[in-house]
Amino acid sequence: CAIRSRSSPRSAPTKRISADGSFSRIRPASASAGLTCPAVPPQVKIIVDDCGYADAEKQLKSSLGPLYPLLRAINRVVAGYDLADTDVRPGLLKARVPILFVHGMQDPTVPFENGKQLYDLYQGAKDCLFVENARHVESMYRAPADYENMLAAFIRTYIEPSSF
Repeated sequence: CAIRSRSSPRSAPTKRISADGSFSRIRPASASAGLTCPAVPPQVKIIVDDCGYADAEKQLKSSLGPLYPLLRAINRVVAGYDLADTDVRPGLLKARVPILFVHGMQDPTVPFENGKQLYDLYQGAKDCLFVENARHVESMYRAPADYENMLAAFIRTYIEPSSF
């Protein structure tokens, strides 16, 4: 696990990993929602959980207060699922795929404790990059070299080049 401190501005370009391991464009995002699925599909070889929540319902109740019941009702109709079913911890206990946990330590949207809790809970192959002075989904921008190096190493470790 690595904890990095960076204060660079949010200026790094978004990137994508190509088959040869080079980077072009990718957007960091949470993989937490995928962990609410009954099982991780076999095509998924690794997960990068960037600023993932442990329980979205808890986060939303905290930030929305009295508006939460209305959002929950709208979500059931529009998205087709109940926000009460967004606790990823049971799915995390069943997952058997390597996970790279990334989280900004000053994240006001999904507090850092979520990322730390998920990292500590997961019993499978894992690594983490926790970035000081990074807010929500800023780790890639605050510590771009660390992010790229850790992600590339994680991919090399858990994905065979022949599977590209």
